[in-house]
Amino acid sequence: MQPTDSSKFTEQAWDSIVKSQEVAQRFQNKDLEVEHVILALLEQEGLAQNILKQAKIEIPRLKQQLEIFTNRQPKTGGTQLFLGEWLDKMLDQAETCRVSWEDKYISVEHLLIAFAEDNRIGRRNIRNFNLDPQDLEKAIKDIRGRQKVTRQNQEEQY
Repeated sequence: MQPTDSSKFTEQAWDSIVKSQEVAQRFQNKDLEVEHVILALLEQEGLAQNILKQAKIEIPRLKQQLEIFTNRQPKTGGTQLFLGEWLDKMLDQAETCRVSWEDKYISVEHLLIAFAEDNRIGRRNIRNFNLDPQDLEKAIKDIRGRQKVTRQNQEEQY
């Protein structure tokens, strides 16, 4: 999925997509990838951090692991970014999750589940905390309850 239409995302999810470009540029990476979006989420105060804490994930440790991985990715001399293959797959997975959960918008929760299912970096990082995607989904449901994502500012409601 090309992240070009903000109307498909909640405000916090879209903000992480936008800020991920700054993260990629800060690391001088040529492709916009999964790790950039998750690092952008970790830099936001809000729902992503609450979910990760609920799942017993040490946020500083996760951030450090992602930064180490990101530093090892190919560098660029220019400023142009390209959508990475793995981020494209992660966004497709987030969309699948959105549909499965019968939500109107792709939200932070969907991005985190898609990260946990990502075979390049997400699954390995989640397993470092002895968790799997189902554990993350349980933490999400514990926080959000039975609420559906029906508004672009939905994350402010939990």
